[in-house]
Amino acid sequence: LPKSAIFALEEDRTGTLWVGTFGGGLSRYRNGKFETFTTKDGLANDTILAVKEDREGTIWIGSNGGGLTSYADKRFKVYTTADGLSNDIIACIQQDREGDLWIGTRTGGLNRFRDGAFTVFGPEQGLPSQEVRAIHEDSSGSLWIGTRGGLARIVDGQLKAITTRHGLPDRIVYWILEDGRGNMWMSSG
Repeated sequence: LPKSAIFALEEDRTGTLWVGTFGGGLSRYRNGKFETFTTKDGLANDTILAVKEDREGTIWIGSNGGGLTSYADKRFKVYTTADGLSNDIIACIQQDREGDLWIGTRTGGLNRFRDGAFTVFGPEQGLPSQEVRAIHEDSSGSLWIGTRGGLARIVDGQLKAITTRHGLPDRIVYWILEDGRGNMWMSSG
């Protein structure tokens, strides 16, 4: 590995492990060997915060500046604010069951990428904070969004905020996970 600080991991459908490093780019581990990609190869930034494979096999890479990068057919493509993305620092990525890609940014709220276009969700739409830290789709198809200002849930297209006023123990939600019984677990600050 080019760096020992690892911020993101993703195992793709072939069993290949993708490793996002702090300052060393994106490494791919397969057949017992690491291969590393950096900005010289087409990445938006060499500090990788999120990696997610979509159901078509495209690898999506979120970085600490420079935008959202996709990797398909051995080629990188970068999407930035010039393409409609609300912010170029990407903290988390999730694909929902409809095939839409959801992108959480550090200061630009939540973005939905559908049919090549971005739609932005922020405080005006009910998001508790512009800083999105986690996105999780539960077994019923609802999206849960962890932010620096609380939790949000999208059900049937409606965004609802859940904050400390509603009983959330802390306003920062870093990670969201659903257990086998349908309970939602969150880490917080």
